[in-house]
Amino acid sequence: MNHPQNQGVDLMKRWNSVVIFTLTLLPFLPHAHASGEGASLKGRIVDKGAGVVIPARLYLQDSTGTWHFAESADSNGSAVRYKVDRGGSVESHTTLSAHPFIASLPSGTCEITVERGKEYRTLKRTIDPSSLDGELTLELERWVDM
Repeated sequence: MNHPQNQGVDLMKRWNSVVIFTLTLLPFLPHAHASGEGASLKGRIVDKGAGVVIPARLYLQDSTGTWHFAESADSNGSAVRYKVDRGGSVESHTTLSAHPFIASLPSGTCEITVERGKEYRTLKRTIDPSSLDGELTLELERWVDM
């Protein structure tokens, strides 16, 4: 039978093991920044000719190759995440409704790609979210009316 004193010692040994294990893993966790660095990207996707907000697919990839996903900035909007990894082929994007969006990104540059069907030209842009002043407007250009 264990003595109450031994149970306390065993509990402390287990707790120390958990703490040491956790501290050992911290450097390997992605995006674990002690300083909390990063940027919030706010934006909207508009039809360049009409000037109205339109639904579209938004791809966000940081400089390390990590994919990020946007959320709707409007309570009436929607944002559907799509992430499929088929070995050598990865598809990661957010399908956004016709509302403003917001995304949390790490510091540094980010490649943005916006698509909307066959009628619009794909928009690609590299940005640094921390250097933006205000909301980013991404204008999609219609090239054909189908």
